[in-house]
Amino acid sequence: MSTSETPQISLLEASTESFQKGLVAFREGDKESAKPHMQEALTANPYDIGAMVILSLIDPEFEKEKGLFSSEAHRKAFVEITKSPHAKNLRRVGNILVLQLATDSDRAALKIVDIGIGTAVQEAELIRQLADSTNVKKVEIIGIEPVKEMSGMALQRLQSPEVQNAGVDIDFQTVNATGQNIPEQCIDEIRGKLVDVVLATISIHHATIEEKRKTLRAIRAMNPKYFVLADVNSDHESDLPKFSDELADNVRRFYSLAYQTLCEWADKNFPGREDIKAAFKKFNFDEARNILSRDYPNVADYHTTADRWRQLMQEEGFKIVNPQSIKGITDGLEGDIEVTDDTVYMLITENRKLFFALIAEPIK
Repeated sequence: MSTSETPQISLLEASTESFQKGLVAFREGDKESAKPHMQEALTANPYDIGAMVILSLIDPEFEKEKGLFSSEAHRKAFVEITKSPHAKNLRRVGNILVLQLATDSDRAALKIVDIGIGTAVQEAELIRQLADSTNVKKVEIIGIEPVKEMSGMALQRLQSPEVQNAGVDIDFQTVNATGQNIPEQCIDEIRGKLVDVVLATISIHHATIEEKRKTLRAIRAMNPKYFVLADVNSDHESDLPKFSDELADNVRRFYSLAYQTLCEWADKNFPGREDIKAAFKKFNFDEARNILSRDYPNVADYHTTADRWRQLMQEEGFKIVNPQSIKGITDGLEGDIEVTDDTVYMLITENRKLFFALIAEPIK
């Protein structure tokens, strides 16, 4: 058999046997036996986030590289993460919908609510796209953001010359809240503004199921034309509130694949930038460790699949829109994409669809 015909085993599968042996030992309380198995898993696959997490739970000194993680270079590397394909894809789906809405109705003004607006990267991209391809001259943006520092960074970004010079007037206001605790008065005011689109991009996946329902009810009460949810396609809900082997492997597979894919992208686009790869490592490691090391049964970190989100939306009075009806829905998307009659799936690797976007509209 030639080299090209040799079956290629993935890095994840290469580390699976060692990880599972180590996990059994760890669950049985035999940390000394678990440690070498997890070290073997990392030798086979340096992206095995599950092995990293278990090692950190065994050895408090593991993953203590605080110098790099708290450095200015590392913080700047997080800015580069917004340029990664999965981040751009997730933002792009919502923006494509807004662009079509503006184009089809020849709108001069739009109103947008962003749940978890962060630093307004998505809005900055949208403003430039609207200026380039539509007749929109004004955009009113309401950012729901629990971290005040983030709101300040969002304002700074939207006031930057690059955005301001696009030729679109921006009316920006923020609400210091999470999706599930938006004040009723604020919801009433938003409903009165006739909102076009509510966005939630990687912002509400940590909430419990009841908190997700509260957020959906708040969004429905705003009565927007559309709601776009773009998030991670990961099922941790069904395993909670106990730390099971299934949960550990689910978390490991999702975050390991995300970390590996992003590092490969960084090597290609930012060669030599170890700070960027360290940022990806920290982000995925922190998320995975948070899920696996919480004080059960008080855990509230309920990542939820696209299927479950669709169910929740329908139960809370939303109709799922077929994304294939949105003109150009895949324009500008990078990597492996699958568009079904209800979902846009993104970053498909190892037979797993790591991210998704759903478009919904409130049932009147």
